[in-house]
Amino acid sequence: MNDNLTARCRKHEKKLPSDIVQDVLKKEGDKLAEEQFNALLTRVERNAKVIVRHFKVDRTKTPEQLLAALGRKESHVDREVLATMPTDGPEEGDLFFFPLKCNTPVTKIERVFEERGLIPDYAAQMQVNADDPAFADERPNGMQWGNYNYNCVSFGRWDDDRKVGVGRYCSYWDSCTLFAGRLK
Repeated sequence: MNDNLTARCRKHEKKLPSDIVQDVLKKEGDKLAEEQFNALLTRVERNAKVIVRHFKVDRTKTPEQLLAALGRKESHVDREVLATMPTDGPEEGDLFFFPLKCNTPVTKIERVFEERGLIPDYAAQMQVNADDPAFADERPNGMQWGNYNYNCVSFGRWDDDRKVGVGRYCSYWDSCTLFAGRLK
């Protein structure tokens, strides 16, 4: 990548006076590097179909408090189900969002995580959706826990509103829903 950038700069050197380029690099080098990294990350995520988001979550918050921080309209929220949501895990880390295959049965979700070497992190996923309210607009995402009564939360945009739903899901997840986990 550096070779390509260097070649392009040389090709357009008349547009890039050396003294001004050096001044920009000195004053804004970190910001420029961050912008380049974000552009690269966007392209990698698009091709890999995996989206990585950094999280920092307060593990002392209850599932109810995490839900309230979302600022989403409640489509259907079963408070009893919400109260069973696990909130354990690290306070900070990276969460990997990935698409499911077409109509993945709820009984296969655990295996999907195992195949990817990931562990669901429900509180972190709630925090990512709270930190970036537009995230689920373009990338509906969900999570589930439980062995037989599959408890779930789904984030998305329905009827032109940002919504969240909490309940029991008894059949399958469609392929437009992303799931997320952190590395084991």
